Amino acid sequence: VQIQAIQAILKSNNRRDLFFSSFTEYVAVFAEQVQYYKERLVDARMQQEQHDQNSPAWAYTQDKINRQAERVETLKIMLAEQKRIFLPRPDGGIPQFKMNRKNRASDSV
Repeated sequence: VQIQAIQAILKSNNRRDLFFSSFTEYVAVFAEQVQYYKERLVDARMQQEQHDQNSPAWAYTQDKINRQAERVETLKIMLAEQKRIFLPRPDGGIPQFKMNRKNRASDSV
């Protein structure tokens, strides 16, 4: 339910209404969303196995499943990076925020 509320906010223009009390909460919500998409992907694959592979609908659905699998992998990579950036290090140190010229969004246009 919380994920659906967050998704609704993200799809709307009211992104300013989305607040997190800490980086830990932000990463936890992100992880929950990744888990949600992973579970949906597993369900889609299981349902796909029950259909005829020779039908045009199967090929169309398989393409969507493949895209979703790529999206889940991208989200997993992003989550790992967000954890690295925002969460405290195991040794108790503070995360290091480094921004070099290659990583700036304005330079990647």
